[in-house]
Amino acid sequence: MTSPEPAAGLIFLARIEGVTGRLVWLLQAINGDPSRWTHVGVALGDGRVFEAQPGGAVISPWSRYAGREVAVLRWELTPEKTAEITAEARRRVGTPYNWTTYFYMAAYRLCLPLTTRWLRRRVSRSSRMICSQAADDIYRVCGIHLFNDGRLPHDVTPGDIARLIRRAR
Repeated sequence: MTSPEPAAGLIFLARIEGVTGRLVWLLQAINGDPSRWTHVGVALGDGRVFEAQPGGAVISPWSRYAGREVAVLRWELTPEKTAEITAEARRRVGTPYNWTTYFYMAAYRLCLPLTTRWLRRRVSRSSRMICSQAADDIYRVCGIHLFNDGRLPHDVTPGDIARLIRRAR
């Protein structure tokens, strides 16, 4: 559904257009998660959003998503928690993006022989993140755990966020 700007602090999903979007979809499919949603961001509530993308995490205008299909993870946030989430998101600007995350996550999820302590540490690392990892980690640092299924920190894709939205309906 096409949606107005989400309230501050809320996580939203969108689809990346063009070649980059197709590449992200392919990497997600390799990871066992061929969701149509390929991007996750956090609304800042002032006409801007936080998003991790190639080149590093940035703050972008919400107008980039005007008229596009988006989905929003509706979460009851207090004004204090909203302020904490948006401040944490702003602190994350510049966090590097890491395309190889998809391959590490796929190896971990598929329990390939490479699933060693090194690989678990690599999936859990926070120095470089894809968009869904960044949004989930912002919430985690602010005391909100979106997933309670025993997964490793940062083992989250846009498809995982999409499933949370579907369950919440």
